[in-house]
Formats: sequence, structure tokens, C-alpha cells
Amino acid sequence: MSTEQQKAEARSDALAAPEIEEERPGRTGWLLYLLKHPLILLVAGALLTNYLIPSWTRQWQDRQAELEIQVALVNAIDQAVTEMIMSVQFAVLGSASQSQSGYDQAYRQWEVDRHMIHSKLQAYYPEGQVVRDWEALSTAVTDFYAASGTQDAEERQAYLETWVERKERLFQAKAELNQQILNTPVRAFR
Repeated sequence: MSTEQQKAEARSDALAAPEIEEERPGRTGWLLYLLKHPLILLVAGALLTNYLIPSWTRQWQDRQAELEIQVALVNAIDQAVTEMIMSVQFAVLGSASQSQSGYDQAYRQWEVDRHMIHSKLQAYYPEGQVVRDWEALSTAVTDFYAASGTQDAEERQAYLETWVERKERLFQAKAELNQQILNTPVRAFR
């Protein structure tokens, strides 16, 4: 054999692919084999699309609906309490823009709103602190209104001296109740 033939043979030996031993799957080999198998992929995909994704979507939709209910309650409380307090304020300050009939109408509307909000809170937060706190707040707002019409001179003077503080306490109690509503899960979604 010539030198050139020996060099060519050596090169072909070096370039020859190493023999591949037959792989015997171990634990991870079987797992990889199963994960690559089309039937397993099909079953995993079916489970994901039929059970997990709808479950996640339903949870997200429930959370959205719960948040909408909470925001609607907070808005109703804000509007009802603020309108009644403002009506009292206009009456106390003797605003010409509010007549006695307008004041009476504001109170009638307050009573309707008060009971409707109470019913909604009972439905969404039965036997909860939220309902008791609303009852306390709505009673305080009604008392705030009732005290504005007192005819006794001493009582009237005491009311006028404290009405700004009372008004601010009512707004603070309203804000606390609203935060409590937003932080408390609605029973229908739990």
C-alpha cells in the first residue's frame, strides 16, 4: 500500500460515523418517548382545551362579574348618600335653589334608595358585616336629615354647630363601607 492509499484510508476511517449503540430507554427515556408520542400529545391537548382553559376563563368571568356588582353597589351608595347629605346641606344653608317640596322629594328618594341598597347588600352579603354597616350608615344619614328640621332653638343651635363634623363623619363612614364592599367577596361567586 502506498502512502497515499494509507492516508486516504486513514481519512475515511476518521470520517466514518461512529457506531451508534442501540439506546435502551431509562426512566427519562420513556418519559421523553411518551411526551413525543402523538396520542399523548392529542390527549394532553384535549384536556387543556376542554377542561383547563374553560375553567380559567370561567374564573376570570366570575371575577369580572363580581367586580361589576361591587362597583355598582359602591356607585349606588355614593349617589344615594351624597344626594341626601347635599340636600340637608342646602336646607341648612338656606339655599334658594331648594324648596321644601324639593327637600321632601330628596328624602322620599333617599328612603327608596336606602331600602333598595339594603336588599342588594343582603342578597350579595347575607349575614355579613357589610349589611350591618350599611344599616348603621343609613340610619345616621336619616338622623342627620331629621335633625335638620328640629324646631327647638337649643337643639337647632347644637345641630348647626356640629353639622359640618357630622357631615364629614358620614362621608368617612361611606368611604369605609365602600372599601369594605370592594374587599369582601360576593357570596354568589364563592
